[in-house]
Amino acid sequence: MPWAYGEKLISLSVENAAALVEIFFRAGYCQVVLSSGIHSQKELDALSTLVHTDYRMLYVWLDVDKTARDKRRIARSRDAADKAESLDYIDSVVTDPGDLKISNGVYYRLSICGETPQEVLERVVETLTNFQKESLHF
Repeated sequence: MPWAYGEKLISLSVENAAALVEIFFRAGYCQVVLSSGIHSQKELDALSTLVHTDYRMLYVWLDVDKTARDKRRIARSRDAADKAESLDYIDSVVTDPGDLKISNGVYYRLSICGETPQEVLERVVETLTNFQKESLHF
């Protein structure tokens, strides 16, 4: 079947993510990190219903305006995916999730415009550390 982005692929992606999370939990991991793949309240809710392990969720959205994203990706210029038309397509399917509601965790939105990769990493690590501290009292 040819690859086509749409509801069927999104649903499969969420199911795969949930299965991987469960496998890691069963293997004894107490923290599992998903990078990308969950871009809306609908997908987040679907993931939550598919993961049956007791857990707390932290969702971090790295907020960068389109001009900065495009500048970064064009400068990177790895392949055809870093061309303007591809960037516009990605922006059309991976949209800002807005304010997410997480019943078993928290949502952080980090505005990272103008920050270096090292600064972004430091902010994400700080966010994870604070989440872990809060989770101990949950």
